[in-house]
Amino acid sequence: MREFLIFSRTARTGGKINPKNLFQEGRLDIIRDFIVEAFFTANKKRSAIVHCFLYGQPNPPLHLTITSSAPVSIDRVKTATLLSDLISKKKKIRGCEMKKESIIEFLTKASKTKTIYLLDKKGKSIHETKILPNAIFCFADHLGFPRKEFKRISTISAETISLGKQTYFAYQALMLLQYFLDEKGID
Repeated sequence: MREFLIFSRTARTGGKINPKNLFQEGRLDIIRDFIVEAFFTANKKRSAIVHCFLYGQPNPPLHLTITSSAPVSIDRVKTATLLSDLISKKKKIRGCEMKKESIIEFLTKASKTKTIYLLDKKGKSIHETKILPNAIFCFADHLGFPRKEFKRISTISAETISLGKQTYFAYQALMLLQYFLDEKGID
């Protein structure tokens, strides 16, 4: 099962979230699009785990874990509502977990049993990298990781990998990575 991580400095971490305007909620629209791309192809739902690290106001850091068993939909409105309900703590949602945890705390623990890959355009080409199974691939939103966090994550990571010289939106980078992993037969 593939495992992905997305980091956002601005995504809201509490209060009433408007699922119809995630752009105004600290760019939660980026998180929503990433989640949809992680789980869906044109004709099936993938088995995956997505870790969302939200560092916006009012209650950072927030770690959301969303698994394949969650009621995620290819319909972006339904997935936006799921995110809104989860962050607003309206109800417990099957396949979803929410806790106060920093990205560094999580990756430090996870690196004991998983291979951590940090995506960055200055990294080693993915075509020259041996991707190991049982991995977590780390992405950031349009603002990227804060410099201090980036350095700490790159220390924890097994390797910093690149999809090329072009900078992509997080969901586009995820699609390219999924294609690469599909071609190599890596789950």
